[in-house]
Amino acid sequence: MDIPAHDHGKLYVFDIDGDLAKQLGPNEIAARIGLEALNTDFVDVVSLTDLAEGSSGPLEYLWQGYAMELSADEEAALDAAQTHLLIIMSRAFGGTPAQLQVTPGITHLVTLTAEPAAPNVDTLTSTASSGVLNPAEMPPVMDEPPTSRVWLYALIVIFGFFGLMAWRIAAGAV
Repeated sequence: MDIPAHDHGKLYVFDIDGDLAKQLGPNEIAARIGLEALNTDFVDVVSLTDLAEGSSGPLEYLWQGYAMELSADEEAALDAAQTHLLIIMSRAFGGTPAQLQVTPGITHLVTLTAEPAAPNVDTLTSTASSGVLNPAEMPPVMDEPPTSRVWLYALIVIFGFFGLMAWRIAAGAV
């Protein structure tokens, strides 16, 4: 199985033998399927027994943990899992291409793809959104009133005065 560079939004779900899952950690499992580098922050090994005890099966786990809705074919493929699931997010590959090797005890079940969220496209109702602007109806641009410049200059003088006083106090001249 080839993983392309910059793979995004996919979950690779494998059935992993229970003994193998108990003996090996995520790094060892990654090495066994032919991966040299794998970010284990994005890899889960899940026991189906633990999921059953928590009253949620693998379908509920994938929905709650990864926001994945499965089709009937994907659900049927997931039902083939025996004891443990190995779930690898596409982010685990770090944007590098990879080639997964088939090994005894690890079987690829299904590759799930996240559906992109539909954008909210509400209709705009303003006159500007109609695409036609009438320059005759636009208000005239006002120049900056001169009084605002006077206040600006007054503020600069006041800050300068207080700065001079603070400097003199700090120097001990007062």
